[in-house]
Amino acid sequence: MISFFKNKEKNEVSDSYSYSKIAALFIHAAKIDGVYDEKEGSIIKKTLIELGAESSNIDKLILDAVIIEKNS
Repeated sequence: MISFFKNKEKNEVSDSYSYSKIAALFIHAAKIDGVYDEKEGSIIKKTLIELGAESSNIDKLILDAVIIEKNS
């Protein structure tokens, strides 16, 4: 569903990476107060699903996002 600009074709790999980067931003924001807990993780997962990420792939997106956030 990420279509900030209209693409001619859907690219699942690109969408997955985009969702991971968005999740990394959410995780980073959640860590600003020094505490990142399960409740915040759950909110991030629900938000990604509402944005259009596939729920079957959500755990992998979060794992990728944690790595991206650590490296930023």
